[in-house]
Amino acid sequence: MSETTRQRIERVARDMGYLPNAVAASLRTKQSNLVGVIVPDLGNPLFGPLVTGIEVELRRRGFMCLVAHTSDAAGDRDALVAALAHRQVSGLLVLAGRSATPCLMR
Repeated sequence: MSETTRQRIERVARDMGYLPNAVAASLRTKQSNLVGVIVPDLGNPLFGPLVTGIEVELRRRGFMCLVAHTSDAAGDRDALVAALAHRQVSGLLVLAGRSATPCLMR
């Protein structure tokens, strides 16, 4: 396509408020730009500021943050890790003092 046509298409898209579909783009790029953050206790005053800082930094770098709460039971955490992996998150942060999750022990 010519440069003139490309510029015209971009101008019309901008004027119409077009936003690319992030899910469709992730299929093409194989990157979701979504990072899962697993938190064991949202009521703990330590985690609020920590998750806020993580989210701000991720957004600055073009990522979205998906926060998920889990109990301290390893089986629950394992299931949540697997669920996020199946959703093809680009990264995963597990905020826990210890972990026996096999896939995290590599």
